Amino acid sequence: MNHTSKQPALPALTVDLLQESGVLIDNVFATLWKQVGMKSILRRAGFNKRSGLPIGEVIFTLSLWLWLKKDSR
Repeated sequence: MNHTSKQPALPALTVDLLQESGVLIDNVFATLWKQVGMKSILRRAGFNKRSGLPIGEVIFTLSLWLWLKKDSR
């Protein structure tokens, strides 16, 4: 990964949520995840795993990580 390139700014809604006192962004994301019905969508799309964490938890965590643009280091 080229760390010298400029990282894009977070969307305004994300910045507002992260700066708001008393808001836990993972809870906001989890509520949205449930309202959209992502577990059902993943199941119908054929996402499947044999062992370990359920696929819904894996995709949820990766999505939250990407949404917040967190570095994996």
